[in-house]
Amino acid sequence: MVKRKSTKIIKRTSLIPGPDEYIEPSDKFLDYWTLIHGTTGIGKTSFLASAPGFVIAQFEPRRRNIRARQVEFRPVTPMQLDSGMEDPYDKFVTFMEEAEADESVEGIGIDNIVECYKIFEAHHLKEEGLEEVPKKDFGFVRGQINRLFENFFNNLKYESRLKFMFTCHTAEKEGDFNTGTTESVYSPAVPKAVMDYIKKAMDFVLYFGYNDNNRAIHCRWDSIMTKCGNKDHFLSIKGKPLNAFKIPEDPSKWYPRLEEAWANKIKVGIYQEAESGS
Repeated sequence: MVKRKSTKIIKRTSLIPGPDEYIEPSDKFLDYWTLIHGTTGIGKTSFLASAPGFVIAQFEPRRRNIRARQVEFRPVTPMQLDSGMEDPYDKFVTFMEEAEADESVEGIGIDNIVECYKIFEAHHLKEEGLEEVPKKDFGFVRGQINRLFENFFNNLKYESRLKFMFTCHTAEKEGDFNTGTTESVYSPAVPKAVMDYIKKAMDFVLYFGYNDNNRAIHCRWDSIMTKCGNKDHFLSIKGKPLNAFKIPEDPSKWYPRLEEAWANKIKVGIYQEAESGS
């Protein structure tokens, strides 16, 4: 008698979440990706340095007057790479691998995202034997560079345990409003490729600038590009949405102040209608 081999029936479960299966947003600010834009000298690097456990990946000239854990990545041209200079892209890849394994590192500050993008551009051009991005290839090479940049950071967003904050400079231009008035509009000073990624990947975009001669973080402001759609955070203690909030003189207290605002513990906020309140 031939013994028949039994077959195991595997019941496939649905990929659709059940009616009570929700992904709840995190209450921790650093679980989100944030871009901070501001004018030169306002203190963006110092702000990154005030975040707990952060190491700054510095793509601008290294700030020697700031007490911070930072590593310099100097942007170069494809021709300089051909001449034998160290490829900052390769150095950055190694840096991220080491940061992932180092338990003393809690987060990475990218200072700034535009200069970071440039090392991906130079690396790809060098690999392709090009000195610059062709102007008549219908965007083919630019698209390859964008994918290299986006895939690298998307993998970090999906897989890395590390927290991330990014910086860039601010551009000012005149803008027309529905009221018929013309005002200065402030937005990140970035090329289109980087702006496209900011819109897709950043959970928050904050502006670090002056308000009545005081440094302030702007989280909701009509004439400034910000991204702060969360209705449960950045509120006054009475529950009113903050437009901006002042930060202390001491740079070491800048990120902790942001945490206070995130936790709705700001007593006196800044409101665009020029009223102060709590």
